[in-house]
Amino acid sequence: MATHSESIQARKQRKFRYTAPNHARRKMMGVHISKELRAKLGTARRSIPPRKGDKARVVRGEHKGHTGRIFEVDLAFLKVYVEGAHTRTAKGVEKLVALDPSNLVLLDGEFAKDRLEAINRSPKAVLQGKTASIGAEGSNREAKAQPQKKQMS
Repeated sequence: MATHSESIQARKQRKFRYTAPNHARRKMMGVHISKELRAKLGTARRSIPPRKGDKARVVRGEHKGHTGRIFEVDLAFLKVYVEGAHTRTAKGVEKLVALDPSNLVLLDGEFAKDRLEAINRSPKAVLQGKTASIGAEGSNREAKAQPQKKQMS
């Protein structure tokens, strides 16, 4: 199944977003990576899907400037909930606000081996010939370079 709609018609674009399978919805949830984190990871990639526990900053909307950990990623509604970004209901109960992932910037997160591999997978990801190599602890480690193909001479 495709991860994007082939049509340019708005009604078909909306239908695709509403009926998309989870693997496609996850790709629709891209959150921008801050310049500092891109430099730390050594990647040119601009966005990645968010995960629970990542540190993000709200850059648009009523909660602009708020920084907090991602509490929940809701694939059903394509929304992200950030700790501390809340509103009061008519009954006086505080509830987390559902934020659009496009209004967030990722500041920090846990980049374990599987997530680093996903970042390095795209051809645009590698910056200046280096691969992203931040461990789960946050320490820099040299990533093994891919073996070069032997040239026949």
